[in-house]
Amino acid sequence: MSLYNVSCFLALIILIAGCRAVHTPDKKVAAKAETEPVRSAQGLDAADDPAIWIDRGDPNNSRIIGTDKKSGLVVYDLQGKELSFLACGEVNNVDLRYGFPLDDSTSIDLIATTERINNKILLLKLDPDTDQLNLLIEEGISTAMPEIYGLCMYKSSSSGSFYVFANDKSGLIEQWEIESVGGNINYKLVRSLKVSSQPEGMVADDQHGHLFVGEEVAGIWRFDAEPEGSEEGMLLKGSTEENNPEITYDIEGLTIYNAGNGLGYLVASAQGNNAYAVFDRTEPYGFLGTFSIVDGDIDGTEDTDGIDVTNVALGDAFPEGLLIVQDGRNTDGVEEYPQNFKMVSWGDIARQFDPPLTISPANHFTTR
Repeated sequence: MSLYNVSCFLALIILIAGCRAVHTPDKKVAAKAETEPVRSAQGLDAADDPAIWIDRGDPNNSRIIGTDKKSGLVVYDLQGKELSFLACGEVNNVDLRYGFPLDDSTSIDLIATTERINNKILLLKLDPDTDQLNLLIEEGISTAMPEIYGLCMYKSSSSGSFYVFANDKSGLIEQWEIESVGGNINYKLVRSLKVSSQPEGMVADDQHGHLFVGEEVAGIWRFDAEPEGSEEGMLLKGSTEENNPEITYDIEGLTIYNAGNGLGYLVASAQGNNAYAVFDRTEPYGFLGTFSIVDGDIDGTEDTDGIDVTNVALGDAFPEGLLIVQDGRNTDGVEEYPQNFKMVSWGDIARQFDPPLTISPANHFTTR
């Protein structure tokens, strides 16, 4: 064999050794509903992150708030019909918390989103009578981030204070406290955290006081969520591609399923193998497996970014709770359409596992 051929052979061996088979989940579920496509044109990476707003008076009237990161926020019903649209810029991630006190007699459900053109955090409320979203601070909250990206909210169980966490593509994470004084909303930066490379998906566990951050090509970090907490994070071992053959980067959306009594699950989208990874909600955050959303009456999902989940029984549509995920490729099997969001029964997911995951449908609102 010539020296050239030997070199080529060795290069091939190194390439094969460095390659890793992409895991395909054996647990498979199908969506029960999907939203109408976002308004941005087909072929654009536009839909990104959903949040579930629960109507505590009538869960049948609960809503989905989704980001069209080219133009604004969309409100859908549980059948996926668009009810309203707010053109508020290139918004990326969205989250909400209930019962924000505007004054001594009025509280609202506070919604936050990141706006990428001006690197701002926008604060909003949903009018349940009209399904319209309204900005609470017209100019938004300006940040020093050069490329604002992901976001989540946190309500402290010890102080009752409300916070917004936002990150940027450099790995910077800012924590902002939001409060209202005499009906005027005030905000202040209370802490900064850092991961080594680009994060996006984040979720806060209000009951346990933790912030989970998805560093896209590294795994999931846990931080203290309180502003006086440690700035040192803990990497969940089972969330890394290097330690877990069922995960392929990027790590994208994160959400928490509340099973009651402080228990439940941390769910993450693993974009590289179109999988959704499930971990125990509490330490040591044991890895429980992955599942995929496949074609059924509605097409399956690929390249998922944002996700959200609730254990609340959402009337006739989703009596066992709901997982909603962004779909990077929306198709009817023949044609492709602008991106949208797919809705899956939590019960369908839970029964794919052995032993089954907890199905804990609440008939009333519960916090994360």
